[in-house]
Amino acid sequence: RMDLDNILSTLKGRPLITAHSCPTAYLSIWVHSVLQPYVENNSTVLKDTKELIQFLDSFAPTTDYVLGTADVHSLYPSIPTDDGLLRIYDYLLNQGMDPQLCGLVCDALNVVLRNNFFVFKNRYWLQIDGTAMGTNSGPSYANLFLICLELGFIEAAILFFKRFLDDLIIAAITYDKAADIFKRYNNLHERINIDFEIGNKVDFLNLTITCNGPGRKILYRSYAK
Repeated sequence: RMDLDNILSTLKGRPLITAHSCPTAYLSIWVHSVLQPYVENNSTVLKDTKELIQFLDSFAPTTDYVLGTADVHSLYPSIPTDDGLLRIYDYLLNQGMDPQLCGLVCDALNVVLRNNFFVFKNRYWLQIDGTAMGTNSGPSYANLFLICLELGFIEAAILFFKRFLDDLIIAAITYDKAADIFKRYNNLHERINIDFEIGNKVDFLNLTITCNGPGRKILYRSYAK
């Protein structure tokens, strides 16, 4: 029978720590309030299913197409902190943020990311890399990291590209084009990898979405796992 030390040494997972009582909680809330508008201003990022439906109602391509969905493997722990902070800093500067404010935001984000710790079985654990799960700024930071990677990625072969955090959906003119798009997405960063599916019908968020031919509105209905 394995003892506790052996059990702990074999445990794998991603602890989701309640952050409301964490010393960095209010700092993380402020960072999120600064970063989130930059996420919302990006046309590829979906807010919710309602926004996706509004887009689908306006989508009526003039050519045949296929749909593809993908899921990023373990997005939060996969983002390297040093690289993530540098990309966010450069992105905010390029978006016109005041350099002093940009430095302050990234310094605050650095504090949040590097001080995600908890107690389990009377042992203290510190997350040494990846996004801090359970903290307010986590989703906006992870979203912006992917936005940075996706800059210049969209091409003519993509009829549309939408993402809800780590879930992606695209429409492309052929199966091969869709597969190539997803394969190139897998090469955007060495630690960002996706699983994908392509077809005439896909499940995405809480919708089943179906191709409906050129010049016709795409079909969708409610879906639940």
